[in-house]
Amino acid sequence: MAKLQTPDRGVPIPFQRLSLPDLGFQSRQHIWLGPGRNFVEMHQKDLQLLREHYVEDPVFGHYRKDREHLLLQNAPRADEAAQQRILAWMRDHVNQDIPRHWYQLVLGHDLHLSTFATLHYQHYHAHFRDPFTGEMGWWENVGLAGTQKVTIAFRDFIVDQLQTDTTAMGDYKYHEVGLSATAEANTDTALLSTTGIARVAGTQTEVAADQYRSVATVTADTAETWQEHGIFNASTGVTLLDRSLISPTVAVVLNDTVQFTYVLTKNAEP
Repeated sequence: MAKLQTPDRGVPIPFQRLSLPDLGFQSRQHIWLGPGRNFVEMHQKDLQLLREHYVEDPVFGHYRKDREHLLLQNAPRADEAAQQRILAWMRDHVNQDIPRHWYQLVLGHDLHLSTFATLHYQHYHAHFRDPFTGEMGWWENVGLAGTQKVTIAFRDFIVDQLQTDTTAMGDYKYHEVGLSATAEANTDTALLSTTGIARVAGTQTEVAADQYRSVATVTADTAETWQEHGIFNASTGVTLLDRSLISPTVAVVLNDTVQFTYVLTKNAEP
């Protein structure tokens, strides 16, 4: 993971009363934004509460103590999962056919490669003071936010590419955010309620031989709550690779930025 960059805070937002993000504190706590001001006055007791619940990390963003195991930099590899280790051990020390029989029992067929994905995010709170430095704006490393459905549309796209390949195969980098909390389904072909924010082309990297990663930063243009994320192979239309419900959701205000990291893994089973 690259060190986070502090974005430009842009134009001050108008006077309004804002609730603190849902960080586990009492709802009575609040901050005020004054007219023509680009900073937030926060009481020392509020900063102290944040310090009590968060671990300082100037590189990847401060994180809640109870979410440390969900951070991207701490994410285990698929082949480190307990189920994978057990099957591999039984294959090597008991009988080489055990994994095959296991998958046939559970799935009805053998499994050679599995496909799954994860979504992590980091949130830049543009109008909140850093609880550790007191400076305006700070990065929160929220961590894991989604692990659900790779779409049927993407499956069909792969089959089509095996017949006639196109450059669109390498274009699954466009990130979009939406407002719908409707449950994910592998039949999804688009976000269900878009924000109107244009899709952002993310950087593409091969984290490992079996992992594809795309990272994009989306900037908020109003106060709202982002509840869904999609990754596509075009700036508009075409094929949805994955629609993820974002949990915890992202409550943003004007000029907040959120860095999404999407990782697709093709794992070799034992």
